[in-house]
Order: sequence, then structure tokens, then C-alpha cells
Amino acid sequence: MANEHPQKPGLGRRKSSLNTLRDLSQRFKHVGRKASESVEEEREIIGEVESALSSPRTAQPLLSTNTRDSVQERLLSPKPPSNDMSTTTTLLESSPILSDSTPWVGGTGLGNANLGKSGRVIEKLMAENDRLKREIKAEAAKREELQRTANAQKPRLEALQAENARLSHCKAVDESVIKRRDRKIEDLKAELDVERQKRESLEHRVQEAERKMGEYQEHSNKEVQQAVEEAKHATTHASILETSHRQLSSEYRQRIAAANKQLRELSDDREEDRKRLTKLDVVNHQMRQESEKARKLYNELLAASDKYREEKDSEVDLVLGDVKELKGGISHREVELERTLEEMQEVTNRMKWLMNMQKVNSENGVNSPPPSPPS
Repeated sequence: MANEHPQKPGLGRRKSSLNTLRDLSQRFKHVGRKASESVEEEREIIGEVESALSSPRTAQPLLSTNTRDSVQERLLSPKPPSNDMSTTTTLLESSPILSDSTPWVGGTGLGNANLGKSGRVIEKLMAENDRLKREIKAEAAKREELQRTANAQKPRLEALQAENARLSHCKAVDESVIKRRDRKIEDLKAELDVERQKRESLEHRVQEAERKMGEYQEHSNKEVQQAVEEAKHATTHASILETSHRQLSSEYRQRIAAANKQLRELSDDREEDRKRLTKLDVVNHQMRQESEKARKLYNELLAASDKYREEKDSEVDLVLGDVKELKGGISHREVELERTLEEMQEVTNRMKWLMNMQKVNSENGVNSPPPSPPS
């Protein structure tokens, strides 16, 4: 063990520098992930590393423990994000520790032949450092591209946010409108149910009214048919009455003509019987009185006959003109007509009785006054 070569102080410094570079590599990985470090702190860290590497022959270590701790704290401390990624990349490229012209790799320093194991380790670390630097550059470029994309998409994002807010407001308004419309629909459904009930009630009432109208129409048709039949019957009865009236009038005229003929014959007989009248003065006087009464009665009968004929003519005209009113008054007119016929029959009977009595008195020569006519 005593024959072994003592460890050179430069080798210890190199190992210390190696450890420092390894720590810095880890820190720079963090720097690649944290692209928002401030420019001043990066410059301070790079200056400390350069000052440590500028004196490799001294017995002091490359970086003190306090310095490394301060560098580590600066690298690990969270800083507010910064968009100046290009400045960080430029500083990293300009740093002699991270550049390709470092004395550890192929420069005018130690050389590949004299490096040994530690040199190869340093070379490997520097290659790793170069790779990390390239990754930092690529990450910075990506972040710049992402930042530009974010900046480019920011107006669109704001527009989308505004559109989202507007659509949210529209959605809230639409929901309130839909709720109002739902309430309106419920109200309209309730009104529709009420209207449906009213319509069903009206349809039922209409059907009932149609049924009653049909019954009333059927009853009216029956009444109209009955009235038509009664009108036909009344017309036929009026025709019969008119024919009967004409026959009665003709018969009365014939009877009056016969009575006039008989009166003329009586007048002739009176001239012939004037001698007999002298004897029968009292009877003649009475007969004259009776004759006057008979004449008066005859005149009354003629007047009554004319009046009856006029009344019956007017009644027949009224009957023919008011056929529709015969339903209620036909019975009354028949009663009146029967009563009139009875009166005329009574008058006719009295005339016949009077004429027969005069004839009997004239034939028998009776001078007593005739009895009263039958009632």
C-alpha cells in the first residue's frame, strides 16, 4: 500500500469538478423543465461555474458547499413564469461550461489520450450535457411554439368563453322560457280539458235539443196534417152548407112564390066573396086583422129571409176566407146554423099553419078568430 502512487491534488479537484458538473447536469435538467427562470439568476449561476473552472490548479474546490447550495436553491426555487425563453437559450449557448469548446472535450486541455478513466467520465458527462442542452433548446422551441399557439388561440378562447357565457345565459333564459311554456302548456291543457267538457256538454245539449226538435217537428207535422184534414173537412162542410143554403133559398123563394100566388088567389076569392063578407063582417074584421097580422108576419118573414140570406152569404164568404180558423169555430157556427134553421123551420110551420087556418076558415065559413099558432 505504501508503494502505491499518492493521489494527486489535481485529480481530487477533477473529481470535485465532476461532482459539480453532475450536480449541474441534474440542475440543468430542472432548468430545461423550468424555462421560466429569470435571466439574472442564470447569469449568476453560469458566472460561478466559470470562476470555479477557471482555476483548476488551486487547492481549493471548484465550488464551495455554500455556493453549490445557493445554486441548487436558485435552480430549485419556484419563480413566476416568464415568456423570455429565447434569452435563456442564448445564455445557455453562450456559457463556456455548456458550449462545445469546453476544455474537457477535444480542446487544448488534457486531450483524449491523457484523460484516463476520469476524463472519459467527464467526456461522457459533457456529451450528456450537450444532449441535455439540445433537449433544452428543443423544449424551449416547443414551449415558444406552444406559447405562440396559446397567444394565437387566446382570442379564440376568449371568444369561445364569451360564446359559452352567452350560450349559458341563453340556456338559462331558454330554461326559464321552457318552464314558462311548460306552465303555459299545463294551463292550456287545463283549459283544453275545460273546453272539452264544455264541448261534450254542448254536444249533449245539442243532441237533446235535436231530439226534442225532432219530437216537436213530428208533433207539428201531425198537427199540420190534422189541421189540413180538418180544413178539408171544413171546406167540404162549407160546400155542403153553401149547397144547402142555396137549396133552402130556392125552396123559400118557391114557397114565397106559392104564397104570393095563394095571396093573389085569396084576393080574387075575396072579390067573389064580398057578399059573404057582409054577413061575416065580424069574422071578416077579425080575418082582416089576422090577415094584417099575417101580412105583417109575411113581411117580417121576407125581411128575415133576406137578412138570413145576407147573413148566410157573408157567413159563407167568411167561412171560405177563414178556413184555417174553422178549427175552433166550426162547432159554434154549426150550432148557430142549426138554431137559425130551427127558427126558419118554426116560421115556416107558423106560415103553413096560418095559411091552412085561413083556408079552413074560408072553406068552412067559420067566423070565430083562429087560435094562437103553436109555439
